[in-house]
Amino acid sequence: MAAPKGNTYGAKTNRLWTDMLRRKFVQSPDKLSKIADALIAAAEAGDLGAVKEIGDRLDGKAVQQVIMDATIEDKTVREYTDHELTALLASKAARPEHRNH
Repeated sequence: MAAPKGNTYGAKTNRLWTDMLRRKFVQSPDKLSKIADALIAAAEAGDLGAVKEIGDRLDGKAVQQVIMDATIEDKTVREYTDHELTALLASKAARPEHRNH
């Protein structure tokens, strides 16, 4: 379910740590360059954490796949067509005993 309209909890505001680091690195870009050099050196030396960090920064973090299966009325969800699932869920949602409050 998506966040309600106006929700700003995921906004990148009020991040004190990020803001402080950004200011420090803007004031002294050589510090960030040294850190990047150290990260690259660690990766070259075989530090898998450094390799992963570089990969995550360049390509983005890998998406985690979640595989779920469920049984509804003695059939797995995979055995239903999309149309059947939609109709089944609609009929169950219409019954008050299946609603969550």
